Amino acid sequence: MLATVAFAKLPPSVCDQPSISRQDKIEFTGPSNEMSSCTFTKNFKESAYIQMERSYAGNEKRYKHSRDSFMGIHIKTPEKKTNFDIEVHNDRIEMPGKSPKRCFGLFKTPHPFVLRINMYKFVDIQKTLFSIAYKRSKHFQECFTFETEEMSEYFQMSIEGKSQTGKIQIVRNIDETDPQKSEAFAWYKVIKDVQELKKDVESIRFKLTQTRVEHLTNKKDLQDNHVELKESMVRLRVGHRDQLNRHSWTTYGLVGFLLVLGLIAIKRMKEYIRKRDKIF
Repeated sequence: MLATVAFAKLPPSVCDQPSISRQDKIEFTGPSNEMSSCTFTKNFKESAYIQMERSYAGNEKRYKHSRDSFMGIHIKTPEKKTNFDIEVHNDRIEMPGKSPKRCFGLFKTPHPFVLRINMYKFVDIQKTLFSIAYKRSKHFQECFTFETEEMSEYFQMSIEGKSQTGKIQIVRNIDETDPQKSEAFAWYKVIKDVQELKKDVESIRFKLTQTRVEHLTNKKDLQDNHVELKESMVRLRVGHRDQLNRHSWTTYGLVGFLLVLGLIAIKRMKEYIRKRDKIF
């Protein structure tokens, strides 16, 4: 039996009504929810790790026109001039604004990935450096870095999700440490792998059953074809025998007829010779 996973609690937040908030996740958009947002009251002094998932419940629909879904992360600092936004789209992470920054990648996946926001403070020059990175497997990949003209002691965030296509956008964890290094996430990975393995086993079992049915069907078809071939051989053999018998009786009749004609011819020849001898 699998153990129950106790995920780290999400930071305190205030969410609007459409979002589905539980202890282990917040669902911002889905098939019945196009937009929602949450504001978190936690102060992040150095780093924030946001663990999220973005995928469709069933097959992804196709649209004639572009309908982008995204997760927007609004970063707020005590110095309001340094506030900025980060948007996670299907194909990119970007910071819109006068000097936009972006990096491209695959951010549409049912498997969790982590967005990292690092803040470095320079006391001597009174500036702050922000670094944005993401991780889908073992290592983080740098996305972009920028500097603000004021030094910030901490930052807070609010998150909103928007989708007109039914995309499920979930935040599972927000913390100051990497959630993928926690014991809870390790258990989550184990359970996720077991579930994937179970799906694979079910798929193999279905394919084996399907193959067995096809094999039995082919075997029955082969047996039926064998019976039909056997019956065809019997009919062919009987037909050849009847045809040979018919040919044999015809031959016998023809030979008999020729013998009769020969006897008649011999008899008439003898009569002719006797008449001729009496005349001469």
